[in-house]
Amino acid sequence: MPLHNHALAGIAATVILAVAAGDAAAAVSAQTAWGGNFHPGRPTGVFVEVQSIAGGDAQITIVSGGQRYARTIRLEPGELHRHWLTVVPPAERALEVHVRAADGADHHEQLALRMAREPIVAYVSSGELRLPPDAGHTVVAVDPALLPDSADAFATLDALVLARSGFERLTESQISTLLGYLGTCGRLLAIDMPEATFRLLRAQAGCDGMFVAASGYPDALAATNQLLAIKHDALPSAARLAAMQPENQRMQLWWHVVIFVAGYVIVMVLLAISGRGQAALAATPLLAAVVALLVWTANSREELLIWSETYQGTQFARYRGLIRVTGSGRGTRRLVAPSGGGQPRPVTEQTIAKFTAVAGRANQHSIEIPVSLMSRSLFLLEGTFPVNPALSVAGSKHRPAVIHRGAQPTPQGMLSMAGEIFPIPAMQPGQTIQINTDSPLPRNHRVGSILRLRAGTRDTLLLPLEQIDRLAAERASSVGWLMVTPRPSLDESG
Repeated sequence: MPLHNHALAGIAATVILAVAAGDAAAAVSAQTAWGGNFHPGRPTGVFVEVQSIAGGDAQITIVSGGQRYARTIRLEPGELHRHWLTVVPPAERALEVHVRAADGADHHEQLALRMAREPIVAYVSSGELRLPPDAGHTVVAVDPALLPDSADAFATLDALVLARSGFERLTESQISTLLGYLGTCGRLLAIDMPEATFRLLRAQAGCDGMFVAASGYPDALAATNQLLAIKHDALPSAARLAAMQPENQRMQLWWHVVIFVAGYVIVMVLLAISGRGQAALAATPLLAAVVALLVWTANSREELLIWSETYQGTQFARYRGLIRVTGSGRGTRRLVAPSGGGQPRPVTEQTIAKFTAVAGRANQHSIEIPVSLMSRSLFLLEGTFPVNPALSVAGSKHRPAVIHRGAQPTPQGMLSMAGEIFPIPAMQPGQTIQINTDSPLPRNHRVGSILRLRAGTRDTLLLPLEQIDRLAAERASSVGWLMVTPRPSLDESG
């Protein structure tokens, strides 16, 4: 089993890119998170250090396949500046790092990556945690100073083993990022952690804290394997998120084109049979003009589709969103990802895009993508937000009821029970309604079918997402749902 020790010196993964001569000398170093180990399709992080005698603005760019990740930083003379950038590793398993200093010098180098075939587990301590030689997973020693302060960089990690000595050396920014990682149901094993600190960490965790555990040093390996064995229920895929958008909205434009072209072909065949082939040929420019008018829109269409989940009585929900952009003509489209939602990532490696950190706005990025007529670009967005579900399920399976315990009216929702999906009407605070179990929704209901798959045998509520306006920003279309399930039992959580 490979063992990787990456202290602050960056023994194996750190690359000294360049040292320019003269008064404007700049030293640049970069290294990948988690020892360069990654899982395909999941984001990871790159740590870049820049120090310049002259100061000024510098541009950091990381090239990963067809994607570019950029950030402009302000260098103070003589100061060491440290930055984390989040990237989705390419299939070729190498990243290109470019740093253009204020003096115009361009420092660049490649960072090697390793595709992990086993779970990736990071051990964070001041050196007292020895890495197990036969762990059954890829283990990486991480110096506390190099724990990413970007929550997206944790996406490729399967578990984090954090010793008390490592936690005590974390900065405020790193602790905030750690809590964000826990909020997305990230796995954490706390070693020799004070009980009060452990309770604080678990209280901030998603999935009711079932992926947060404590252990002493001698039992760390066994506890880690036990934590990895707990099933992690991933949020719906991009394909399932796309299914939430009604078909008549997604394909209405193309059906117009298909029907028109089919009608045109029939007319042309009839004209040819009647000996008027020249008329058919002359009508071709008219066809092209009409089809162009049918598929042309003034602006590219941008949609956001969100599915979020939480447990009854918890404070946070985790979500996954699909940003879908349909082009209206050849050009470049600039998207702005909502703040607090992490950095969007392309669904496919072939997507060409440039991600730029928005200056002065934490965790907000703009995305530039090339578009063409009816082109489609897909990006996934993940994060957490605070919730306080107003509805809860009561009664028996034969006479179920829904109680409104909140302070604001709620719109129509759904209830999954015993494999069937039932509609819930709009409700007022304090209201209790009986569910009519004789009138379930059709089994092929687009959103209901996703709820049935996610809920299983649990009595589960599905409510329109109240936070959709904040997350959707100025998008032309947005659809969002919040699934609320009962807290898992000890048997379910392992």
